[in-house]
Amino acid sequence: MVTKSDSPNNVLAYQAGIGSFKKVHWILIIAAICTSQFISTFGFNASDGHRFNANHKNIRSSIKLKGKNFGNQRWLISSIISKSFNGQPGFFLC
Repeated sequence: MVTKSDSPNNVLAYQAGIGSFKKVHWILIIAAICTSQFISTFGFNASDGHRFNANHKNIRSSIKLKGKNFGNQRWLISSIISKSFNGQPGFFLC
């Protein structure tokens, strides 16, 4: 099952879903456009899997700011944060 928003102004959008083997994912996107532009995303993805190395938990986040100074000077600040837990044979995720 997948649920998704389709906001025409792209201020807030989301996507979520569930599946077999406890598969879960969701993504949240926030965007604002004023004199500068702000975009942020946050995502989570997890599954117990059905084979070796198939179980995992992933968390991702990103922030992006961009704008213009006086004149034609442009600036951009971007950051990405990610944390992953991947299953290995003989080990369990906690």
